Amino acid sequence: MGLMVSIGGAAIAGMSLGSGDRAEKVQTLYNAVLAWEDIMAICKRTQGIDNVYENNDMLTRQNIRCMTMFAGAFMYAAGNHIGIG
Repeated sequence: MGLMVSIGGAAIAGMSLGSGDRAEKVQTLYNAVLAWEDIMAICKRTQGIDNVYENNDMLTRQNIRCMTMFAGAFMYAAGNHIGIG
């Protein structure tokens, strides 16, 4: 299972990615995506799925979208993605 994170450009521009130059901010965002991968590996191993990282043999991915929530929700699940505020 791979990870696809959908984040709008305005959201990225508004993120606190440090005070460094563009390359440092890109690295900070990249490290955040790697942290998501680590979290997913922990969740998979907790569920008994040991093939993670380069040994991944799952043919599906999880689509996570960072977006504005509705009616006080902090996240929601849809048919093909998970929305997180």
